[in-house]
Amino acid sequence: MGKYDSSITRVRPVFRQLLQKDSSGRSWLPKLLALCPENKDYAATLGGKLGCLIKELLTRRLIGSTELEKCFEYSVPPPVSFLRWLIRNPDKMQWPGNGMQEFGATTQLWREKLFGKHGHENQLLAQKEAERSLNAHGPTGWWTFEGYTSVDCYLETDDALIFVEGKRTEPAPSISTNWYAGRNQIVRNLEVARAQAQCRDYAVVVIAKDTSFQLTPSMAETSLPHLAPGERLELLRHYLGCITWKDLCEATGIDYSGLPNTVE
Repeated sequence: MGKYDSSITRVRPVFRQLLQKDSSGRSWLPKLLALCPENKDYAATLGGKLGCLIKELLTRRLIGSTELEKCFEYSVPPPVSFLRWLIRNPDKMQWPGNGMQEFGATTQLWREKLFGKHGHENQLLAQKEAERSLNAHGPTGWWTFEGYTSVDCYLETDDALIFVEGKRTEPAPSISTNWYAGRNQIVRNLEVARAQAQCRDYAVVVIAKDTSFQLTPSMAETSLPHLAPGERLELLRHYLGCITWKDLCEATGIDYSGLPNTVE
């Protein structure tokens, strides 16, 4: 992300200050939700019933050589339903690297079979084996055609999950994954949040320099081919929109001008 990396210059400085002020989130989470421009009724309902943030989010662990609280760069598995759809529809996927990327010998062979490079019978065999493995072992193996989602800031209470996607000078949210073109990053986060929430409330918020990013129903249609139209609309109801870092700081009493400009 370079010297203006939003994780280092915005997400962590802002949310560390908020958590230091109030580790429960009760004093500032409702203020964050009140700023959200989309699905305001749902945001207000969510803000009025949130409990305390779970304490585990503040414990630290190493990611590479960096020590981070668990709420930052939180890793969440891909939705099983989407992986299953990809396995059943290999013709809808794209092989990474313009068809040139290679993997370990076993993974390479199974994926080639799934893509029909070793005949129709082997393709059917690979589909059957991929579904069996997905059911037995979950989303980690040669059958995994979408990686884990790294949530910039993961906020969890007993009642709800809120995923924060932070941007600064980075491009708009990506519109493709390695294996599937058209998989919008924010729509993907919504589906991942729904699966992670396990029947609890959930929401996704984007925080950026400005509010130019807009999530549209067409993005959801392209990103969620395995869901019915009604399910897509329900998922979009949990997107609370894009707010700015400056507005969040002003609403929660953080000195916006004091945030680091670069990673140095």
